This record gives sequence, structure tokens and C-alpha cells, in this order.
Amino acid sequence: MDYKYISKDTLNFISLHDCFIDNISFESNNLIWEMSHMFILAEHQFNKSNKHKCTVGGFIIFEHFTVLDVYKNYGIPFDIENQKAIGEVKKEPFQDIDKVETLSVIFKDLEILQFELLYEKEDFKTYNFLADNKKFFVEFTIQFRNIKICWNDYIKENGL
Repeated sequence: MDYKYISKDTLNFISLHDCFIDNISFESNNLIWEMSHMFILAEHQFNKSNKHKCTVGGFIIFEHFTVLDVYKNYGIPFDIENQKAIGEVKKEPFQDIDKVETLSVIFKDLEILQFELLYEKEDFKTYNFLADNKKFFVEFTIQFRNIKICWNDYIKENGL
């Protein structure tokens, strides 16, 4: 892959909120997401402005990855009249997440809502993601050794 920008281990300097995974592929021990776009935060070393910038597409490569779990997340039931949550988050695990075919179906066309670092242990980082597939939320945890974020151009400045 030839890219103008290849950023290593800088996931904490990008935002994926409202970004779509257009396609996924697997190469050796790597999970590759083709992204609709990404937001490069002002603090990122490759962003020379003082504002967040939006990329034209791009790729995220999780090197030496393992998907630890994947759930359908139906959210928390909410009582609109009394304006309060009732009950607990309803989750249902996906089966066969160790199979490439299953992950290909689950991850394709997801809209990322948020992600967070859960922990770093030895050479691995573990992140939790929450995404929307228009039918239900998908919550998943990925562990990986390194991550590369690749893109060529910015399309517009964007204050998140």
C-alpha cells in the first residue's frame, strides 16, 4: 500500500465517530478496515493545523490481532415518560467469531460510534468498540500488537 501518511500506534489521535467500515480484509495475522473517512485530531503529528481534519477514505490495519468478543448490543430500555433508564444493557453474543466469514459479515458497513482503550499488557493493546449496523449496536473487543492508520489526503477541516 502506498500512502502519503502512515501513522503507527496513534489510534488515540484519531476519531472514528460516524465513520463507516466500507470493507474488511484479512492478510496474514492482520485485520484491515477500509474506512469511508477518519478524523485526524489537531494533536496528531501529521495534522499541521490547529483543527481536526477529515481524510478521504483510508485504512486501519490491526497487526497480530485477535477479536476477543462480539455482541449484539440492544442498549438500555428507557422509560420516556419518567425520563429514566429501566433495566440493564441487553447483550447477545455472536457465535463463531473466530471464523473469517463471520467477522466479514459483522464488520462490513458498520458505523463506528466510539472506542476506548481497555488496557495495555506486555506488547498488546486491547480496545473496545461500539458501532451501529442500522439494526442493532455491535460491541466488540479487539486485541492487537500494533496498528497502522493510512490515508492520502484531507477533504475538509472539521471541528468535532
